[in-house]
Amino acid sequence: MQEMPETYDLIVRGGEVVNHAGRGRADTGVRNGKFAAIGDLGQASAG
Repeated sequence: MQEMPETYDLIVRGGEVVNHAGRGRADTGVRNGKFAAIGDLGQASAG
């Protein structure tokens, strides 16, 4: 069975993210006004 890609309210692609792992480029997915995912969201979509 193939897994469906995630859907977010908003996706910001290729932003600079700074966290405990350091600094780098990543996508951020927002759902219901909160950050729901940070990482490679290339297969995700925004509603």
